[in-house]
Amino acid sequence: MTTTRGLYLGMAAAGIAVLLAASAVRLSGLAPHTVLAAAIVPLVLVTLTRALKGSFERHKRIARWTLPIWLYVSVTGVLVYWMLYG
Repeated sequence: MTTTRGLYLGMAAAGIAVLLAASAVRLSGLAPHTVLAAAIVPLVLVTLTRALKGSFERHKRIARWTLPIWLYVSVTGVLVYWMLYG
């Protein structure tokens, strides 16, 4: 009996370790997504405003930052959705 109980407890501990590792992976993807999703809103507004006003040099300077961040947030948004509801 002791061997079976020890084996079960070892398996339970391994299962908990896997769950903790999965949670760490999820949070390491969710944290930058959340921060950048909040930051992208003003960046998009400024980029769009500069383009509509015709300040294309200033628009290009900020668009170099806005586009990659927007693409990252878009892709990780799908991944976050899959993690939550998939």
